[in-house]
Order: sequence, then structure tokens, then C-alpha cells
Amino acid sequence: MMKKWYRFGLFAVAAMALMVQSGSGEEHGKGQKNSTEYHGVIASVNVPDPANNPGVGTVTITTKSGDVIVNVDGTTSLRLDGVAVTDLPLFPVGDKAEARVDNTTGIATKLRAETPTKEYEGVISAVVVNVDVNNVPDGTGTVTITREHNAGDVVVNIATTTKVKLDGVVVTDLSLLAVGDEVEARVVVSTGIATKLSAETPGLGDDD
Repeated sequence: MMKKWYRFGLFAVAAMALMVQSGSGEEHGKGQKNSTEYHGVIASVNVPDPANNPGVGTVTITTKSGDVIVNVDGTTSLRLDGVAVTDLPLFPVGDKAEARVDNTTGIATKLRAETPTKEYEGVISAVVVNVDVNNVPDGTGTVTITREHNAGDVVVNIATTTKVKLDGVVVTDLSLLAVGDEVEARVVVSTGIATKLSAETPGLGDDD
């Protein structure tokens, strides 16, 4: 009886060792055929020659198991917020990212990133318009949104990259926005800059 239990014990230990070895290859990611997928947050982006080779470099992704350096070249499919891009420097630190890496070449076949954002809705309570040296609005500034249900005010930063619409029409002059306009904005969490802001004049188009 002792020999049987001894043999069973050796078999169990060997089986456990085999399971540990087979799982070690997926410490930082999810294996799929001849590639491995990594999910996490971008910690750094390194592009040695952004002027001539903006799509070649490395991206460090912080996963639950630690940091993973992902190699990117001209064959890598790059998408940022669902849009195909070719420039690696466009990927900001802090973005949620996933990458699929070819286990043979060590090069990513795809890299996807999404910028964490928040949505705000309410009424415009203040607008600050920045101007250039000629005192002309330069398309940047801030918009204060007063939210409903006493949720407090939010100051939204507007950059030249922000898509601003007033009554469905794209505008670049923030002075066209008025206090009291209904507004919604999508804001990048890490920077506080809006990617889009849409305002509507109250009562516009309502029947008499």
C-alpha cells in the first residue's frame, strides 16, 4: 500500500510541474497559435528616428504581470481610437493598449490603443477664449460646464485638435459659444483636453 501511495505522489508532483512549465510562456499575455497577445497600459513609446521612420520603434506596455517591450515596424497594423495610423509617436502614455506579437520574429503584427475619456453634459456657464498676437481667437481656451443634479462644474480645456460644433456646424471661434447653451463634451482623462465638444442653442428650431 505504501508503494502505491508513493508512486501516486510522484505522479502528482510531476503533473503539477508540467502544468507550471506549460503556463510560463503566457506570464504576460495570452498565447494564440504562433503569437502572444498583451493587454495593459502604455508606459512609454520610443521612436529612434521619428522624422524618417515614425512607424518603427518600441512600446512598453504595463500588464498585470509586469512591463512588456513590444517591437513595432512598418508591417505592424496600428490603430488609435479605432483609426488607422502610421506614426507611433501619436500613441500617448496612459492609453489602454493591446498588442499581438509574432513569437518567431518578436515583431507586433498589430497594436491597438484607446485613450481613456470621460463624457460630460450640462449647460455652458463660462467661456474663456484665447487669442493670438493679433487679438484674433486662436481656437483654444476653456469652457465651464455646469452639470445637472448639483454634480458640480467642470472646466474643459479646448485645444486646436478639439472638434467643436455649434448647432451641428463645426466652428473654430470659441466666442460663438454662449452661456446657457446646452453642451456635451468628451474629455481625455490624462490631459483634461476635450476631443470633441458639441453645443446647442436652447430653443433653436422649436415650434412657436
